[in-house]
Amino acid sequence: MGSITVTNDDSVVFCQQELVGSLDTGLFIKFPALPIFQPSDAEWMTDSQSTLTTVYGWTSVAALALFVGIVFGGSIFLAFQSVCKNIYEPSTRDQMIDFSGIQDMFGYVPQVKFGGYAYPWLCCDIDDIAEDLVGWNADYDENNLIYDVPYKGMKRRARTGDDSASAEVEEQATSSLEGEKGPIFSIVKHYPPEWYKKNAQKSD
Repeated sequence: MGSITVTNDDSVVFCQQELVGSLDTGLFIKFPALPIFQPSDAEWMTDSQSTLTTVYGWTSVAALALFVGIVFGGSIFLAFQSVCKNIYEPSTRDQMIDFSGIQDMFGYVPQVKFGGYAYPWLCCDIDDIAEDLVGWNADYDENNLIYDVPYKGMKRRARTGDDSASAEVEEQATSSLEGEKGPIFSIVKHYPPEWYKKNAQKSD
C-alpha cells in the first residue's frame, strides 16, 4: 500500500468572530457590533459583510435609543424641566374647611390621666383657647394642675370659691420660686380665623 503525503504552505490562524467581548482584549462590551472591533491583524470580514454589519450595528443603536426615549423619555424630560422651573401641580383642591369649622375637632391640650378620677388633669393654661378644644366638659380650674403649683407671672388664681386657700398656696409657691422663671407648665395657643372670632363675639 502506498502512502499519501499532504503538503500545505498556508498557516492556520484562529478566527475570533466574537464581538461581545473577551477577557483577552479587556473590552467586555463591544456595542454596536461594527467591523472596527475586528483584530487589526486578523480581519475576517469581507467587504459586503463589513457593510452589512455596519448597517445592523447602527440600526441597533437607533432602536435602543428609540426604546429608551419611549419608555424613559417622559421621566427624563420632567427631571430636567424640574431643575429649571416649578412643575408641581397639586392633585387635590382646597375644600375651604378650616380646623375651627369642624365639629368635635379637639386640640392638643397637655393633660394627664390618673386612675380614680372622672376627668384628666390639665397641665397648661387654657385661658387663651376655646374650651371646646379641650375635649371634655367639667370645671377646668378644679382639674388644672397649674393652680396647685403657682408660678411668678401667673395671670390669675383658680376660680374655686376659696380665694384664701388659693392665695396661701400662691404665696408659698412664689416665695419658693424667687429665682425661677415662669411659666413652668405647657403653653397652649389657638389662632382661629377671623370668621370664627366674629361668630364667637356674636354668641357671647
